[in-house]
Amino acid sequence: MKHILFAMVLVSLTTFGQAQPNPGNGNSVVSTYIYPSLTDPALTNFNDQHFVALTTNASARLNKLLLHLPGSGHEPWQATNFILTAASLGYHAISIKYQNVPTIATFCTINSDLDCFRSVTEENITGAFWADDDTNATKQVTLTDSITNRVVKLLTFLSTNALAADQDWNQFLGPDGIQWSKVAVSGHSQGGSCALMLTKMYAVDRAALFSTVDWIRVPTNDRPTWFAASGATPPERLYGFTHFEDFGGDNHEEQPTIWQDLGMTAFGPILRVENYALPFAGSHTLTTLLRPGSTKENGELEYHPAVIIDRAIPTNATGGVTWVPVWSYMLTNVSAPLAANLTLTTNSAGGRVLSWQGNSGFSSQFEHSRDLTNWLKLDLPAREVNAIMSLEIPPYLLDDEQRFFRLSRQALVTSPIPTAAGFHTDMSFVHGGIARNYFLKIPSNWTAATNWPVMIVLPGHGQSITEFASRQAELVGLADSEGFIVVFAEATAGIDSYKWFAFDDPHLTQPYVDDAAFLIALADQLKASGLNVNSNRLYLAGFSNGGSMTHYMASRTNHPFAAFAIMESGTASGTGFREPYDRLNPDAGINVAAQVPLPWQPRPVLLMNMATSVPWVFEGRAPIRGARENVARWTQANGFGGPVTNGLGIIGPPSTPFNTTSNWTVVGTARPRVAYDDIRPDHNWPTNLIANGWNANDALRFPYFTTQGTNSVDQRLPEWVRAIYPHSLSPDPAAPGKFVRVDSGTMTVEIWRTAPMNRTNEVIFVGLSDGGHQWPNAADKLPFNANVEVLRFFEAH
Repeated sequence: MKHILFAMVLVSLTTFGQAQPNPGNGNSVVSTYIYPSLTDPALTNFNDQHFVALTTNASARLNKLLLHLPGSGHEPWQATNFILTAASLGYHAISIKYQNVPTIATFCTINSDLDCFRSVTEENITGAFWADDDTNATKQVTLTDSITNRVVKLLTFLSTNALAADQDWNQFLGPDGIQWSKVAVSGHSQGGSCALMLTKMYAVDRAALFSTVDWIRVPTNDRPTWFAASGATPPERLYGFTHFEDFGGDNHEEQPTIWQDLGMTAFGPILRVENYALPFAGSHTLTTLLRPGSTKENGELEYHPAVIIDRAIPTNATGGVTWVPVWSYMLTNVSAPLAANLTLTTNSAGGRVLSWQGNSGFSSQFEHSRDLTNWLKLDLPAREVNAIMSLEIPPYLLDDEQRFFRLSRQALVTSPIPTAAGFHTDMSFVHGGIARNYFLKIPSNWTAATNWPVMIVLPGHGQSITEFASRQAELVGLADSEGFIVVFAEATAGIDSYKWFAFDDPHLTQPYVDDAAFLIALADQLKASGLNVNSNRLYLAGFSNGGSMTHYMASRTNHPFAAFAIMESGTASGTGFREPYDRLNPDAGINVAAQVPLPWQPRPVLLMNMATSVPWVFEGRAPIRGARENVARWTQANGFGGPVTNGLGIIGPPSTPFNTTSNWTVVGTARPRVAYDDIRPDHNWPTNLIANGWNANDALRFPYFTTQGTNSVDQRLPEWVRAIYPHSLSPDPAAPGKFVRVDSGTMTVEIWRTAPMNRTNEVIFVGLSDGGHQWPNAADKLPFNANVEVLRFFEAH
């Protein structure tokens, strides 16, 4: 009988005996009812029929799914007019039967667990068990009965049924399950809460929330905190419609407060739809005072279902469905993220203050410029709130004739992780209340049948992922041939440009971003995605300040990484901020030393440093640890012996029998090319160069002095370093004032192992005489190509 029922699918609208919605587009609609147990024999609970609708006009289909979730005790077919309207607009529309009794309020309006509303709603969606404090609870949703499973089974059924073969329902399913970016969610009452939770979990196309109010009566008399929590779907995609009398009694302040928490009130005032024509002044918060079309058994008007349930919908003058224009607007309107209008005022202390209307759907930070071309960051990004926000301009930025300011905003959206091969450069991940960016390279031969290793790469100080990844295009290409998923993760940027917080939180007044927690959370998201990541083969590599972050990440006791690679870097020596911290005068106060514990557990590590590096002084200079001292931290952690001090007072690792030294000599265009300001001069500079035929002007171009605090520091390379790493340089004839060429140089390789062929927890240190401060690749023409060597190292572990 069930199969016969489905054989009668695709019937005309008149079969339902309801007024046909008419959005004015002339699209006819076909629809059907499907028992959940027909899609999966295990779905025997809550087995009332799903309702499915689709326009017959294939060219009008939006290739978007509308997923509607009925309210407590309601059936999928009781919002038939809304579903048919969505279908006529081009949606593949489904209203599903799920476990929507009893009401969430039964458990949560009076409950000592303030996360009750969130927990019950998540359980409805995922089937993840929530051990609530009500021992008599009957709202226990299994994985089988979860909303997610019911949707997957319904879409699978429609995708494989011959009668729906030309309807393309399979486009909403992928290796990861539901393709949420193609889904608009809607819900009434309890269903609205579930739809809203889906917007927190996934970046959906949009959400239409009908009569959605959750409230904790006891003990807080307040809304659940999860409404204001950051979510994957930004507020410009959220729409609400509630009858005014539904929040005009006990709920008088509740619905507007919740809409404000969600950032929806930023797009316009709460307005009554009967007083406005489309597009309702762009508002996302809609209400009405029209009389409902039905009453309760006691004669009271049914305000709660009046905005969507068929029996309660007011009829218009022609007997049609009043809300068709409202529903159409909620399902099709597109609102751009709000631009922030800045105002400039003066506070009582004479400071200049920038103010704007905040929006909890964004994190933001100010940028400033002298010429409207080159923009610099001010403070670190922070999550906005739905209120007027203000920030005083530091006085040191107001000593110019002119200074421009702008607010840079990013929606708090976590991108769904794709499984399509390619280089995905628009990925975002919300962590710590701010939107973080990353690039994702999925190999061209990716398949779900293989467990894939993942390499996360961290750029250096001042480098965006755009800049770093564009220079390392070779690494992107090697991901295909070597079979690696590669992730380029980006640091936050503030007054000191892009910079990782590669040290323990000092718990002082200065800013701190928990970058280690961000990287762990990002790794967790990758493992939980459909990429089929091998959780035992997660690797972390970093350059410069990104290398410092890699050093620090290894000290965290909960990191997931199997091996590390650290290029041209060392452990952080200071936090980069002074105490007590004053954002208006950041140069005041005293420097704070960075705390970087030893690696947590033995792990294989590959380290590389340039002898002539300017930022990472090879021999060390207090408080900066030398390259070999940083290696010694790893030999100690990996069980090969702690630091030793040689006759020159240099701290380094114990000696190893596995070491090699190689020299190279190159000619013509094969010679490496290094900028003058990226290479330190020798101990006997400049006489050594002049003696070898350099003219004095070229010889004096090297960075002889650098500043450390208020002191000038001699940058020349110690004699003992040059004795280990001999080289010869000449001015680059193509640009003699900017670059030098490396005519010959030296590379050393030291390896600490328990046995020659035992690579377990090995420590490898590569030293290069020259090359500049960089992550070297093939274009740099050095004997060490980090892109190749790092991947080979990770492949071995």
